[in-house]
Amino acid sequence: MKKRVGILTSGGDCPGLNATIRGVAKACYEMLGTDNVEIIGIADGYYGLIHNMCRVMSPDDFSGILTRGGTILGTKRQPFKMMKVIGEEGTSAEDYILYQKGELLDAVYLQQNSFDPIDAACDPDRQIHEFNVLYDVLTRDFALSDKKEIRAFFNQVRQEFLDWHNTVFRTPEFEAQEKRLKDFYLSKAAG
Repeated sequence: MKKRVGILTSGGDCPGLNATIRGVAKACYEMLGTDNVEIIGIADGYYGLIHNMCRVMSPDDFSGILTRGGTILGTKRQPFKMMKVIGEEGTSAEDYILYQKGELLDAVYLQQNSFDPIDAACDPDRQIHEFNVLYDVLTRDFALSDKKEIRAFFNQVRQEFLDWHNTVFRTPEFEAQEKRLKDFYLSKAAG
């Protein structure tokens, strides 16, 4: 079975992004073999991840990019930059939900608690399992109407995920916390 690796760049452009992208791809191909890894390029940072703006990349996509400026994947600072400029007051509920989804991704998947023995060294099977649940949250619509409700909902989802991180994989405690998490977010799912 092929390993799947996603790459995205976010925030503003900075020197070396293409070199970093190329380095990650090259390391994956050398360590796992070209036929054993599938690299997914995610366009426009978190925005692209949330909106499924992804494509399978080939080794040729990483050739000749060292001298190109910017990032071959593109980057986008929205809705995050927009949120910081105009604040919550001028943002629609839909955009605020999108912002909260980005914050959720960052808090529960992109960052790890290096002081927690379980979270600091997370097994790849667990990462895949947890990411699939997170992906369901990120791609789902929710019946939330005002910003106070949206904020409270995503704060609780974040806490349920963090509590889940502190359980041992595939134990009854792990499965019970996963059920609590899913029951909670599905209770507000639209449709």
